[in-house]
Amino acid sequence: ESTNPESLAEAGKKCNRVEKYHEQIREIQKKGIILVANVMFGFDSDTRETLLETAKFLTRCKLQFISPFILRPIIGTRFYKRMEQEGRLLPEALEENTRTDVVAFVPKRMTPAELEQLFHSVTRSFYTFPALFRRLLVPPTNLRPDVLLLNLFANLRLVQWPRLKRIPFLSKAIRALAGRIQR
Repeated sequence: ESTNPESLAEAGKKCNRVEKYHEQIREIQKKGIILVANVMFGFDSDTRETLLETAKFLTRCKLQFISPFILRPIIGTRFYKRMEQEGRLLPEALEENTRTDVVAFVPKRMTPAELEQLFHSVTRSFYTFPALFRRLLVPPTNLRPDVLLLNLFANLRLVQWPRLKRIPFLSKAIRALAGRIQR
């Protein structure tokens, strides 16, 4: 969930030991198990530096996938009540959606815009071609074709798509292909 011990304490995670993450990840991967790291952004102790360090850690550990999200104050939760009491809720917090890439509260150590920008930057950087190469192709690795294919798809969607969608022909072709895949 986080590589920042303060953030883990804030989340009440007593069993997570950051200093053991790398070793535990390596042991799991040796057994051929694919890992997906659920990474939370937006704890009160998070700073630009801690989030950038998290991004480096994810690549160093050669994780196959990440599932990142920004903390979301959901109505009725303790987190929502605390954000409400502190006057830190944004209008997005009242919307009935569960988007995990939108900031719905005012973080303590950065602006909402900075958190959102950093979230997208870290997510995209994880799936760039150089990061894919370092994580999946540089030994030691247990590369699987399905993992490589899914990472290339993530690269296309998160890294390449913003550029490709500006080219009218490619934009139309990719939307048509995506429509066929969803059916």
